[in-house]
Amino acid sequence: MQVRFLHIVRYDKKFFESSIASFIADRRLINTIVVYNLFKEEITVNVDNVTILSNFLEVKEIIQEGDYDVLYFHSMPYHHWRIVPYIPKNKVVIWWGWGYDLYQTQEGATPLLNIDCFKPITKRLFKRMFLIHNCIRSIVYYFKKPFNDRLIRNCLYRIDYFQPVISSELELMKEHYPSFRADEFYSLEPIADYIREYKGVDSCGDILLGNSASMSNNHLDVWSKISKYISNDQQCIVPLSYGDMTYAHYISKEMSGINLKLIFGFMPLDEYRALTKGCKYMVMGVIRQQAMGNISYGIRNGLKIFLYKDSIVYHYLRGLGLKVFPIEEIDENSFRKGLSLEEQNYNIACYNNEFHRRNNVYNEVISKLYNK
Repeated sequence: MQVRFLHIVRYDKKFFESSIASFIADRRLINTIVVYNLFKEEITVNVDNVTILSNFLEVKEIIQEGDYDVLYFHSMPYHHWRIVPYIPKNKVVIWWGWGYDLYQTQEGATPLLNIDCFKPITKRLFKRMFLIHNCIRSIVYYFKKPFNDRLIRNCLYRIDYFQPVISSELELMKEHYPSFRADEFYSLEPIADYIREYKGVDSCGDILLGNSASMSNNHLDVWSKISKYISNDQQCIVPLSYGDMTYAHYISKEMSGINLKLIFGFMPLDEYRALTKGCKYMVMGVIRQQAMGNISYGIRNGLKIFLYKDSIVYHYLRGLGLKVFPIEEIDENSFRKGLSLEEQNYNIACYNNEFHRRNNVYNEVISKLYNK
C-alpha cells in the first residue's frame, strides 16, 4: 500500500518542478497533480500524471470523488479556498503557505496575517502609485469582502497540517485563529555538507539587494540607508526580473549609482548564481516572510545578511541561532568585512539543524499516514 497524494497547484514556472520533486522521489507516495489556474494559459510541465484545469466544477468533481488519501495545497489563492468545503471528511488536508496567501489580500479578503510590510519611503510610493487602483478595488470588493473573509476563516479548521516557510508562521496562525488546529508539516529538504573552506585573499565583495520587483522589498528605504556606504570597488546587484514591472521601472529611475546593477530579464538559475557568485553581502528589506530561497542560498554560501529588526525573518533566523545583522545599524564598516570562516560555518550548521528537524517531521507524518 502507498499513500495517495492529490496535489492542487497554482502554477508558477519558477517553483513548480522543485515543489513536487521530493514527493515524486518518495516511493511511499502515489502522486496525482492538478494544476488549477483560473485562466487558460500555456503551461509546460515535464512531470507525469498532471492534469491542467481552469474550471471550478471540474476541480470540485475530482475533490468529491475522493480517489486520494491526502489533499495537498501548494499555496492557497482564493479559488483554492472555494474547494475546501467539498473535501470529504475522511481526507487529510495539508496546506503549504507560500507567503502571498498569508500576507496579501485576496478577492478583497483581509490578509490572514495582517502585517505592515512597508517602510516610510515605500509606503508613500505605494499610496501614490496605487491610489486610483485601490479606490476602484475597494468599490469592487465592498460587497464581496465580508463573504470572502467568512469563507476563508470558516475553512481554517479543516486544515490538518500546515507547512510554513518559517516555523513562526504556524505559531502566528494559531495565535490569531483558535479554530486553526493544524500540526506542523514540511516537504523534504536535501541537505548537503555545505562546509566552507578558505579560498584565498579576503575582499570586500559585492552586495545583493532584494529578490524581486516587489514593493515589500522596500528597495528605496534600503537604498537610502546603504548607498553612501558602498565603495567604488563594490557592485550592488538588484534583481527585478519578476514581480510588478511598473514598480521596477519606477525604482530604476529613483535608484542611481555607478556601482548599481539592476537585473530585469529573467535568468536561468545557473546564470543567476554565476552573477551573484561575487556577492559577500545580502540586504533584504522584507518585513514579512519573503525571499527565503535567496536567503537560504546566502546562508549556505557564507554571505553576511542584513534585515530590518522588525522583520519576522530576522527574528526567525536569530531564533535558530544564526548571526545576522540589522539594517538599522549599517555603517561605514558594514560592507568592508564579511563573515569569518568560523561564522559562515556556524550559520550553516544552525540552518542545517533546522532542516534536519524538518525532515524528521516529514518522515514522522508520512509514516503515520502510511501505517494508517
